Amino acid sequence: MKKKYIYNYIIVTLLILLQYMWANTPAIGSIFSTSGFVQIISTDRDVPPSQAVNGRTIYSDDIIRTAKDSFCKIIYNDRATLVIVDPFSEVKLSDSQLSRNIHLHFGGMYLKNSRANRKKSFIFTKSSQIKLKPVELWMEVSEEGGDEVHIIKHDLEVFNLQQNKKMIVVAGNAVYSYKDGFFETIESNYDELPSYLFNSQLLSLHDKKNPEEFKIQEINYRSHDLIPLFGLGRWREKTIIEPTGFGLDLLVGKMDIGSEAYSKIGIYPQYNTRNFNLKINLDGYLASGNSSDSLNQIDDIYDILDHVSYLQYSSEHRNFLVQLGSIDGISFGHGNLVKEYSNTLDYPRSKKTGAYMFLTTDARNFTVDLFTASLRDFNEGGGVVGIHASMFLSEYFPLTIGFGFVRDFNQFASIRDFISDGDILNKNFSRGITAWEMDFTMDAFHTFLFDVYAYGELVGIWFPETHYYVR
Repeated sequence: MKKKYIYNYIIVTLLILLQYMWANTPAIGSIFSTSGFVQIISTDRDVPPSQAVNGRTIYSDDIIRTAKDSFCKIIYNDRATLVIVDPFSEVKLSDSQLSRNIHLHFGGMYLKNSRANRKKSFIFTKSSQIKLKPVELWMEVSEEGGDEVHIIKHDLEVFNLQQNKKMIVVAGNAVYSYKDGFFETIESNYDELPSYLFNSQLLSLHDKKNPEEFKIQEINYRSHDLIPLFGLGRWREKTIIEPTGFGLDLLVGKMDIGSEAYSKIGIYPQYNTRNFNLKINLDGYLASGNSSDSLNQIDDIYDILDHVSYLQYSSEHRNFLVQLGSIDGISFGHGNLVKEYSNTLDYPRSKKTGAYMFLTTDARNFTVDLFTASLRDFNEGGGVVGIHASMFLSEYFPLTIGFGFVRDFNQFASIRDFISDGDILNKNFSRGITAWEMDFTMDAFHTFLFDVYAYGELVGIWFPETHYYVR
C-alpha cells in the first residue's frame, strides 16, 4: 500500500511539474513596432487573442497575424534574429533551448538571422523546410502551398518536401518551392520586392525603435535635453506632416516687438498632400505709435516670397526633399560647427526665405544636406550656404563619416535689417568666412540594455583677418 501511495505521489508531482512548465512558456522576443491591426494568438487557451502593441512580449508558440496595410517588426531577446511580418500574413514563432522554428502559414515576411544565433534554426511551410544560417531573406507563401524565397545576403539551404530534395541557393537568387514538387531557382528582381527592404535602419537589429515610427526630426529637441542622437541619423530639416487637403488658420492679437507694441492680424492658408505641402503667412502688423517701424512693406519679389512659411516637396519614400521658406533645426555632424541653425530669428522684423535640400540613397547609407539661409542675400552676393555629406561604410565595419562646408559670403549682407543709416549702408562693408568640418561615429558595442559609440568632430574656421585674443 505504501508503495502504491508513493507511486501515486510521484505521478501527481510529475504532472504538476509538467503543468507548471507548460504554463510558463518562455519569452522569446518583443514587438518593436507595428502598423495597422496586428493580432497575437497564444497557445494558452486561457489567454484570449490580443492586439499587438510596441514593447509587447512574444512567447514561444505565439501566432502573429496581420491585417490589410499592417506590419509587425519582432526582435528576439538574444538580438540574433529579426522578423518583419508583412500585411495579410500569419507566422508562428517557436523556441526551445536548442532550436528556433518559424512557421509561415501564409503571407510574407522578412528575416535576418545573424551569426550570434547558436540555435539550430528553421523555417517551415506546407511545401518546404528552410535551414537558417547567417542569412537575410524575404519570402512569400500562398495558402495553396507555393513558396517564393528571395535570398538577399549569404546562402540558404532549402528542402522541398514533395521531391525529398534540397538545394543550396546563393544570394541574389530566388527559389520557388511548391507543394506539387515544382522546385526551381531564378535571379531575383529586387524591383518587385517590398520597398522597406531598402531601408537599412528599419532592418537593423540594434534600433531601439522602428525609425519609421520614431523619427528624431519630430522631437522638439533642445541641447539641454541631453538626448543622444548617435545611431539615429543626423539632425535635419523635418518633413512637414499635416492633415491632407486645404486648411486655414486665423490669428488676432497684440504683441511687443522690441520696445514697440503692435496689433497683429494673421491668415494662414495651407494645402497638404503626401508629397506636396504649402503654407502661406498673410500676416499684418499695425503699430501703436507713429514712430514705430512698418513691418508690412513689400518692395520686390523677395518681400512676397518672405510670406511663404514653407513650400515643400518630398519623394514617395522620403529619400528626397526640397523646401523653400523658413528653415529650422539644421545641424551638421555633432553640432560643433552648425547646431540647430534657423533663419527665423527676430521675425517679423527680419524676414528671410531660405532653401533646403535633403537627399539619401535607397539603402540610406549616403546622405546629403544642403541649405542657404536667404535667397535675397545669396542673390546679392552674400548669405550663408552649407553642405554636409555622410556615408555609412558597412554593417561589418559600422563607421559613419561626414564632411561639412559652410560659407558666409558677406557677414554684412543683412545689415539693413538692423540699421537704416544711409551713410553706413553706402559704405558697402563686406567680409566673408569659410569653415570646414569632419565628423565620425563608430558603432562600437551593442547589448539589449545599452549601446556604446565612439564619435568625434574636427572643425576649422578661416577668417579673412588675423584675430587676437587676450586673457
